[in-house]
Amino acid sequence: MEGKPTKKISFLTIHQVNAYRVWCLILIAILSSLMLASLYIVFMKGWYNFTFLLTGALVVNRLYSIYKKIKAVEFDEEYLYITEKGFDIVVPLENIKTVEIKSLNGIYKISFFDMIQSGKSLFFKPSLLYPLDFSKQDKKVNLLRSLSWTARQRRNPISPNRLQS
Repeated sequence: MEGKPTKKISFLTIHQVNAYRVWCLILIAILSSLMLASLYIVFMKGWYNFTFLLTGALVVNRLYSIYKKIKAVEFDEEYLYITEKGFDIVVPLENIKTVEIKSLNGIYKISFFDMIQSGKSLFFKPSLLYPLDFSKQDKKVNLLRSLSWTARQRRNPISPNRLQS
């Protein structure tokens, strides 16, 4: 494959990921203000059903973790390219442990064998309109899974009897 340029397959651009992150922040702000209003009711009336506070806190926590870990991701036949603010991270596909869907709106989680600069895992979203174009995006995600599996199969195993230098 040397000499032949490979085409990168991308999901969302960095600008689309930033727009999604702003959307997550807006949802966090709305849910936090609703939770503060319900706390105000608790302190003024003295009674309240705390299930809204608990579920609101769990949803805010989940949205914040997605906000912190969602990245723009591209890949080709050998590498996964992760776009951060100001720099790119290149990860060999053989380092990908799993690619699994985490939510119904199309948030996927990539877990790595070895830790990278972004951590042991990251989230990505294949499309802003994921439920509407899931078949096209699932083909891309399945291609990423199959390429990472074949890269792990091609990896040269280190012999356990090899002498360390």
